[in-house]
Amino acid sequence: MHELALMENVVETVREDARSRGIGQVSRIRLLVGRLTMVMPDSMHFAFEVLSQDELFTKDAILEIEIRDAIGRCEACNQEFVMPENVFNCPGCQSFSIEYIQGHELNIDFYEGDEV
Repeated sequence: MHELALMENVVETVREDARSRGIGQVSRIRLLVGRLTMVMPDSMHFAFEVLSQDELFTKDAILEIEIRDAIGRCEACNQEFVMPENVFNCPGCQSFSIEYIQGHELNIDFYEGDEV
């Protein structure tokens, strides 16, 4: 379950940033997660429930996850398309020469908190 390690990194990143901004407690984190990361949102939520018992978080802290489609651009015919799961070729010309435009990200979009 690599989601626990990922969530630990998210929490530590938010902790460091909150400390530098004088934020005492965090009430909400929003993540942008690409489909190609293979991250399981339910596992991320579970990991967040465990890790949010920390003093950094309010008692009712929320984790929001926005799943981003995998989008590719064919380098042969220049067609842009949403990539279906487990399909890695162009739907137009069938080329496997694909540039991945979106879908590998795992980013903290924002977090909300109260100043100390």
